[in-house]
Amino acid sequence: MSIHAGASLEAEGISFTYPSAETAALRNVSLSLGAGAFAYLMGRTGAGKSTLAMCLNGIIPQMQAGEYTGTVKVSGEEIGGQPVHEIAQRVGLLFQDFETQLLCSDVESEVAFGLENAQMPREEMQRRVAEMLQLTGLEELRGRDPATLSGGQKQRLALAAVLAPAPEVVILDEPTTDLDPRGKHELMQTCARLRDQGITMLMADHEAPSLFAALGHRERPLTPEAAAELLRAEGWRMDEEAYARLLEADQSTEGLGYTVVEVEDAHYKYPDGSVEALAGVSLRIREGEFVVVLGQNGSGKTTLAKHINGLLRPDEGRVTVCGRTPTIRSSRAALMRRLRSGRAIWASARRR
Repeated sequence: MSIHAGASLEAEGISFTYPSAETAALRNVSLSLGAGAFAYLMGRTGAGKSTLAMCLNGIIPQMQAGEYTGTVKVSGEEIGGQPVHEIAQRVGLLFQDFETQLLCSDVESEVAFGLENAQMPREEMQRRVAEMLQLTGLEELRGRDPATLSGGQKQRLALAAVLAPAPEVVILDEPTTDLDPRGKHELMQTCARLRDQGITMLMADHEAPSLFAALGHRERPLTPEAAAELLRAEGWRMDEEAYARLLEADQSTEGLGYTVVEVEDAHYKYPDGSVEALAGVSLRIREGEFVVVLGQNGSGKTTLAKHINGLLRPDEGRVTVCGRTPTIRSSRAALMRRLRSGRAIWASARRR
């Protein structure tokens, strides 16, 4: 894979305050990463991780208003005066809100977009696009509209576009937020391959260490696998009786109201016909129920949600919300009126 060798990354005295903010998002932050380093940037939500990431590739202060001070250097060269599109060729950034990075109408064009703007020769561009699609597991989706992809697939697509110009430094801002366990494992494998090739990497995250921080551990595992291994080594085991009680409670309908959402044998294919996103899905959600839909990236979770809020209609089967077929024109106020009406009917039926 044609990735350039990594570069050193230095930041000194970075401070930034957003317009109208009472406190600074960053105050006198400095860091130094050697060429080929792989570092984690950790902190709670709102600690300033995303703000620092945008400072490191020039988006702040060039494209975000506010009070900024500090310097950023790549291989000893200050980048503050360079255009953002040039900095992005050296310092690639995957946004936390990765969907804002997607601009094109098909997957292949999305990966090629930055390369076309850099006027890369066509043969080299095609080779890099093919490599990035393979690296991120998107080869079979090259013709798909990004809007039809799952959240995790979109995240991998944004990463492929960031990596395509072969940046010397790659910054990943909470890159696992929309990935299933397998997707997270594959991402870490991708990062390991990039690290082995000498790319300098900075990953902002907050997920893995939180449990161990609560338990008072000094050791903070960085992956679910490492966390499970450490827990087992310390003798932690599942309480089977408590687990059985949870399962029993999940099956109980006591205290739940009438059916709010009902999906019956729903089937759906996206317009190009390449993917059957839903194949005979059925579920029922009652008032007061807390339901989690689990599945791998691309398994149809987002598609199902779009059916429930009326953005999509099933090719076969039926979807109802409060007894009616949801549509895009269904206002929130109308939905709340139906909910209140449904509660009154259900309460009246219970009194009888």
